[in-house]
Amino acid sequence: MTPNNDNQVITFSSDYPNSEYRFLEANQEILDQIKNNKKLVIKGSLKDEAVLCTDDKTFAIRAGHTSNSMLLISKDSNKIKVALQYHLELTEIQPKLNVLKDLLYSKAINNSLDFEDDESSLGFSFDEIIDRIQSSEKEIQQYLSKLNTLIYKNRYIILSEHYEFKILELILSEATIGGWNLDSIPIDKCMENIRAPEFILKHCLQLYSKQKSSLSTTNEETTTTTTTTTTTSNENICSLDFNKICIFRAKQLLTLSTKSNMKFEEFMDNWKDTLPVGIQPNFSMLKGIAILITSPTNPKEISVKFIDESTLPSIPKARFKELFQISTRWTIDDIEPFIKPTIPPGNSLEQFILTYSRPITTSTGEKMIVTRF
Repeated sequence: MTPNNDNQVITFSSDYPNSEYRFLEANQEILDQIKNNKKLVIKGSLKDEAVLCTDDKTFAIRAGHTSNSMLLISKDSNKIKVALQYHLELTEIQPKLNVLKDLLYSKAINNSLDFEDDESSLGFSFDEIIDRIQSSEKEIQQYLSKLNTLIYKNRYIILSEHYEFKILELILSEATIGGWNLDSIPIDKCMENIRAPEFILKHCLQLYSKQKSSLSTTNEETTTTTTTTTTTSNENICSLDFNKICIFRAKQLLTLSTKSNMKFEEFMDNWKDTLPVGIQPNFSMLKGIAILITSPTNPKEISVKFIDESTLPSIPKARFKELFQISTRWTIDDIEPFIKPTIPPGNSLEQFILTYSRPITTSTGEKMIVTRF
């Protein structure tokens, strides 16, 4: 149509159909990014759907089909370039960042000898991570901080769980031998007595400490991305966090145990025995790490089950299915930390839960959820 005519003649171009064109439906946020010359990146993968990333958000790119054909016509020549029966839609999603954890742990540091190898083989540069992970840069940076990574020679590295536990075990042993209070660990003494790279030792002290400060290191090229670090007013004294020590010991017991489920009383007794005198563990510390499972045949028989959230399926329906295989009934408080990473942006916790489960009230009046499928 034209302003002055009812009809307009259009013809097919010589290169019709041109397969280089796609129709993309963009929201106002994406349009503003384009108008302001902000960076937009499309990332593809052989195994996952393509995503479009802004600086701080990730959008899935999915096809929206229509029964009508949409024509792309050159404004100058009135020639049809392509006719399509679908367009691409953008849906903001939670990126699958557990892939990043798997990537980093594929090159996890297992001992101090790893640093004697080719340094270029340690960990990954930020550019390598950006290229491999389908997520925005800000979301990647936030997850790297959550994983407590180290930056060594401009490369992101992570300690294996075994090595991290070993270093902390050495710190706690030195505290026992030296009679140190966990509120005042002498950092210099740790350096003298424990054979480990200084920045690794300080990194572990940072991970399990109370205050938000920083421990200096002699290696200027080594920094930590974790925000939970510590010192007291005396820079040579470190104050360990009792809750973190309790969680550390609990994870040791649960991951090293040959039993898939440990009796609650047995676990609590063993847990307390592994802790310094005066520290009282509470099972509520393990929210998002372990749950209590009551035997269906004997309500008095309660066991402890360790759950590694990062190994659960990234697809919500599959994640709920696996969680309900672990326990047929959940409280919202117990299940929340295991499903929170998969809640789509804009959805409330309750709305998300009711999509895959239904509420019930037990004979004792407790409100719980069970599978919907």
